[in-house]
Amino acid sequence: MNMKAITRINRRADNRTERLSLLTGRERQIMNLVSEGLSNKEIARKVKLADGTIKVHLHHVFEKLGISNRTSLAALAIRQEGRK
Repeated sequence: MNMKAITRINRRADNRTERLSLLTGRERQIMNLVSEGLSNKEIARKVKLADGTIKVHLHHVFEKLGISNRTSLAALAIRQEGRK
């Protein structure tokens, strides 16, 4: 991988990290539970919400952060945790 590609990847990751401030407290909570490996059903039970509500929250999180899957979300959450 060349330096330009690495720089682009790092910029995208930094941009996503900045976008975390757009998330609500509930969305951050769900993001962190995803990073722990919990399924939607497990998250729903833990926070006492319906499965469908978790899906809606995740959809909003994906849109706000510009990502499309749980793996990217978990990686971002773990990266953010490391910065604290």
